Amino acid sequence: MCDINMFGLCGNTSGGFISGMDIDGNIELGSQQQFYITGSNFNKIRSGRWNVVSNNNKGGYDGRGERYVKDLWEDYPLTQTKSEANLKAPKLVLEENVWKVVTDKERMLVDDFIVLSLGSNESPTVVSEELIQQINEQLMDGAKGVIVEPGIYHLEGTLKVPDNKVFVGIGLPAFVCQCTSGRCMETGSEGVHIQGIVFDAGVNGKSSDESNILLTIGSSGNGALNNPSMLQDVYCRSSRTDPNQSSPQAFACIEIIADHTIGENLWLWRADHDNQSKMIPFDVNTCEHGLIVRGDNVKMFGLFVEHFNNYQTVWYGKNGEIRFYQSEMPYFLTVEGEQHIVDCSHPDSSETVEEQVCASLYVSESATGFRGEGLGIYSFFPNTLNQKTIRAKTAIVVENDDVSFHHALTYWLNGDHDSGIDSILTNKNGESYPSESSIYQDLKGYAFSSYPPEESLNSSE
Repeated sequence: MCDINMFGLCGNTSGGFISGMDIDGNIELGSQQQFYITGSNFNKIRSGRWNVVSNNNKGGYDGRGERYVKDLWEDYPLTQTKSEANLKAPKLVLEENVWKVVTDKERMLVDDFIVLSLGSNESPTVVSEELIQQINEQLMDGAKGVIVEPGIYHLEGTLKVPDNKVFVGIGLPAFVCQCTSGRCMETGSEGVHIQGIVFDAGVNGKSSDESNILLTIGSSGNGALNNPSMLQDVYCRSSRTDPNQSSPQAFACIEIIADHTIGENLWLWRADHDNQSKMIPFDVNTCEHGLIVRGDNVKMFGLFVEHFNNYQTVWYGKNGEIRFYQSEMPYFLTVEGEQHIVDCSHPDSSETVEEQVCASLYVSESATGFRGEGLGIYSFFPNTLNQKTIRAKTAIVVENDDVSFHHALTYWLNGDHDSGIDSILTNKNGESYPSESSIYQDLKGYAFSSYPPEESLNSSE
């Protein structure tokens, strides 16, 4: 599993996701920096560098991981977890010459779905506000959902998805959010299932507009434990995908307001490279946050969030859970060749904290009962684009005492010799944990097994 193979050498890749696979032999992770594997059968997982989470799998593990990490947890880099159920994505199946959409709850005829396809086979295809209104009305009138064929779709309006509807993408179609509001989709709170769709930031919204959120799930106080909304294989980009387009903007990729929402394999990305440049300044492809979670009892299994301008993941809801987290900080903090100081903030506060770069994960005062397992946060701050030494104060900010983390690390990927991250976690009192967990070129990685530390838990009993 490599992104490049030249002269027998295997290049580095950010990592990946495997679900529901039956493998006769071993899974060779090769250069993969981190990986989330769930609901699969295999002989062994072999190797892996920094963060490998194995959830509900049958098989062993054989590997040592990257050794340039201090305070390794037992069985590093592996974290083994068990969830209450294996999540199954919707799929198209042919049964007795009849095409159906199959979910874990029902089997539905394709004829009961709206099929969105490219106009005259042209990609991108513009989906007009009038057509979007027709789709919204058909969903309200009883259509089971929407099947999206492969291609790029420029949406000039906002899709409104009621409860208990299914959106299935074939071949990872992309929705480019080109309406003035920047909002591609807003959904109900219960039983909505979105699978296999890319949401691209458009060029008509502003990153300073807090309503400019590509995908919004549900409404406050709604959502059901026995009928959760689910996002599977959902991706987001803020990137110049066309060599001639202007810079896209969004405030956030996804906001989850409904309680009990579940996400699996979400990759949210402010582009560090795109179709116009390999080096992206801080004021290009701007997007403040990757994920904002307001709902209670929201769970994320396999969450990748990279390079956003502010806190990359902001968590407000109670009893939240992240099982596997991969995040790279933005590479370049320069604007027009000048070093930029970032005003780190979250949407519910007017207060800002000036930093060279914001933490990746912000767990708010209201997010009691939060739990994270298998987290890796990485830095790469090069001395290009006139950038000087960058030090992140912390990777994770925690604003309440009722949280727990199991297996977390930071790692210096490359860049300026003295750049890096000063601590893995900072608590509400401004205290770093571990107290001496600074990383830079000569001490590339730092890890901890648990937070709060086991000794503090024992002393409180």
